[in-house]
This record gives sequence, C-alpha cells and structure tokens, in this order.
Amino acid sequence: MTKMTRFGLFALVGLLAGCSSTPHQSTDSFAPASVSTPHVAAKPKISSTTLAANEVLIQAMGLVGTPYLWGGEDPNIGFDCSGLIQHVFSEAIDVSLPRTSVAMSTLNAPVVGREKLKTGDLLFFATERTKRITHVAIYVGENRFINAPRAGKNVSMARLDNQYWSKHFVSAKRVITPTRLNQVTKQTGESSIASL
Repeated sequence: MTKMTRFGLFALVGLLAGCSSTPHQSTDSFAPASVSTPHVAAKPKISSTTLAANEVLIQAMGLVGTPYLWGGEDPNIGFDCSGLIQHVFSEAIDVSLPRTSVAMSTLNAPVVGREKLKTGDLLFFATERTKRITHVAIYVGENRFINAPRAGKNVSMARLDNQYWSKHFVSAKRVITPTRLNQVTKQTGESSIASL
C-alpha cells in the first residue's frame, strides 16, 4: 500500500468514525439543546439625511454641462446659480428653497463650519466688493462643489480650496436635516426620502 493510499484510508476511517458516533444528549429533558448560530453583523442603517444628500448629489451631477443663463431655472434652457440649487433640491428631495442666493443664505438652517461640510450643504460666496452674498453652490464632498458660475460658462464642478473660491467663501448652511425632511413628508402626505 502506498503512503498516499494509506493516508486516504486513515482519513476515510476517521470521517466514518465521526459520523457513526451518537450525538450528545442533554440530561435535562426540559431544556432545548442550544444551537450555535454564526454571528452575522447587522448592516449599518443609512440615515435619511445621507440618502437625501446622495439624491441631491446625483441630481446635481446630472446637470453638469448645462449652460449658465441669468434668471434661468430650466435644465433645457439654462440656470443661474440659485436657479440651479432651487431646481436640484426640488427635483431630488422635494424641498422648496427660496429663489435667490441672498434669500437662501438667510434660511433657518444650521450654519456649518468649513471643516464639517457634508454632501448637500449650501455654500455661499461674496464675489463682489460689497461682501454681500452673490453666489451659491452645492457641496459634493472632498473640497468640491457644483455651481453655475457665470455667463459664458456651464454648470460645473469647482474646488473650494481654489484661490478664487476660497477668498470669496463666506459661509455654509445645512438644509438637509431630519427636521426639514420630516416637514417634507408631512406636507406631501406620502412616504418620501425621509422615511427610507
């Protein structure tokens, strides 16, 4: 008998011996045998605000390349900065925002520090010497935002750490909050992103 055949025979005998042994019975007739189940980690629950922010991001990314048009609020014609933001939030998560960047900057929403920005936060800029809010954009993450910059340009992505934008950045607000999403659900009377 070769060494390999001998090893195979011992393995088979060991396997059969294990199968033929009687299972251990509990001496307590009233207690069910404990069954060991493998531990399965629960999937992390994604918050409604994260889902809403992702919807806003997807909607905004789909509009990159749309022409700038002063007063524009239609993807077929073009957008100005606030028209873009208003359209994205309305289409993505059914949140109604004011029409101008100044009005958006006065929304009753949490102010967010630059180091705590999250996808979907609104960024406000003062691009003129007056220090008055003149521009708004949507933060998308990793120091980037989407905006309708100015006449002659298209909706595009830019960097907050760019010298121009960094110099003119004023503040940020978080409009995607559980409270606002719950208000949307109550107003529409149907299951919306807030309940996902």
